[in-house]
Amino acid sequence: MLQACPISFNRVDGVTMRIKAFFIGSALIAYLVTGLQVILYTLVVDFAFSIFLNKKFSLSYIVAKQTQVLLKLEPNLTDAAAKKLASYFGLIFFTLIAIADGIGAHAILNIISAILLFCIFLEVAFDYCLGCKIYFLAQRVKALVL
Repeated sequence: MLQACPISFNRVDGVTMRIKAFFIGSALIAYLVTGLQVILYTLVVDFAFSIFLNKKFSLSYIVAKQTQVLLKLEPNLTDAAAKKLASYFGLIFFTLIAIADGIGAHAILNIISAILLFCIFLEVAFDYCLGCKIYFLAQRVKALVL
């Protein structure tokens, strides 16, 4: 089986998504430094809006898109499925971080945050989609099981 990203006919602007990832990573760092739960809950709601409603209602998307316009960065269309999968992972990670914060499991919170920040760093710095790699592994496991 060849390695491939999840395929869809929908395209998204990869530049906007990278800027969005930068702001989300910055917000996560701000939460980790300050401990302000409002930052964390805003991120959970932002991901939920992006996934279940429309990404155009997401605060991080609005800020990223306006930043792209302000900096006059050209769009770079990419497959939407991998970015959608990454959004689901983001929602799961931020929900787990919120739960860990709620029960006072700071070691778990820090581990999950470090993993998430590493994934965000790969996306922002290298345009490397870890979601594609995870999707590929899941497809291989699925093929072995079935």
